[in-house]
Amino acid sequence: MKKEELFEIFENIDEKKVNEAIKKKKSKKIYVISGVLLSCAILFLIFSGIFTRQKEDKNSNKISNNFSLKVYAGDSDKEITSTEVILDTGSIKRLPVKFKIDGTDIETVRFSCKNQEIEFMDWNEKRPEFGSVQNCTICFGEDENDYNGLIFTWYNWKIKSLINDEESNISSLPQEVKEEVIVMQIKYLNGSEETKAIYINVLDNGDVSAKCTNYKITKNDEFVFRKDKQAIPRCIMYSFEGNWEYDDKTDEELQEIIEAEQKLREYYDETGFEVFLTSFKSKKENEITILVIVTKDSVVQENRREVILKYINGVWEVVEENEIIK
Repeated sequence: MKKEELFEIFENIDEKKVNEAIKKKKSKKIYVISGVLLSCAILFLIFSGIFTRQKEDKNSNKISNNFSLKVYAGDSDKEITSTEVILDTGSIKRLPVKFKIDGTDIETVRFSCKNQEIEFMDWNEKRPEFGSVQNCTICFGEDENDYNGLIFTWYNWKIKSLINDEESNISSLPQEVKEEVIVMQIKYLNGSEETKAIYINVLDNGDVSAKCTNYKITKNDEFVFRKDKQAIPRCIMYSFEGNWEYDDKTDEELQEIIEAEQKLREYYDETGFEVFLTSFKSKKENEITILVIVTKDSVVQENRREVILKYINGVWEVVEENEIIK
C-alpha cells in the first residue's frame, strides 16, 4: 500500500471513535489490575485466617495444659504455687513429704531429684513402680481420673536419722541436706512441653516449706541428666511381703527403724549392690528384720533378701542375710 493511500485512510478515521477505543482499552487494563489486586486480597485474608487459627490453637493448647501441684503431709492438703507454703508443724518428724499432681492431658512427667530421693506409688495398680529413686519417668495418660492415685513421696534419710536425736541440731546441717529441688519435665498429649520444679526446705524446727515454679534447665543441672532408674515390675513389687504401716509405732521405734535401714543401705553400698526397695518386717528387742530388693549393674535382682540387724554397742549391725528363692 502506498503512503498516499495510508494518509487518505487515516484522514477518513473518525476522531471520536478513536478516543472511545482508547478509553475502552484503559478501562480494560483497570479491570485486569483490579482483578489481580482482589485475588491477592482474598489470598491474604485466607492465609491470615489460617495463621490466626494456628496461633489461637497454640494459645488454646497452652491454656488447656492446666498443670497444678498439690503436696500434703499427714492430714494436710495444700496446693503449692510460686508462693512458699509451710506444711503442718513438725511434719518431717513423723512422715515424709507426699505430693500428687493434678492437671489435664498429661502424657508423661520425668522427675529428677537433686539431693535426695522420691518414691512413686500407683494406687490404681496399673503402672510399674520404682522404690526410692532420684530420676524416673511416669506415664499419666488420657484417663485423668488416675492422676489422683499417683502418689510421690520425698525422703530425706540423713535428716530423719537425726530428727529425733536430742543432741542433733538441724540448723548445723549443710544446706544441701536441708534443701531439695525436684525438676519435673512435663509432656502433654498435644505435643507441648514445659518444665517446673518443686523447692523443698526443711526448717530448723522440723517444719517443711515448699513451692512450685517454672524452671529452665541449664548445662549445670547435672542431676537432670542422670539416667532414669529401672522400674520394678508389679509382679515383683507386690509379692514383696512386709509391714508397710508405721502408724502404730512410737517415735522411738520409728527412729530405730530409720537408723537400721540407713545401716542396711551402707552395708549394700560396700557389697556392690544398690538398695532398690525396702520393707520393714518385724522388730524385737534390739533386733529388726527388713526385706529388701537390690539391683546389680542397674538390673533388678528378682530374689528378695531378708536381712536381720542387731543393736550392738550402740549401733545397728547386719548380722544375717538370707536370699529368698522363688
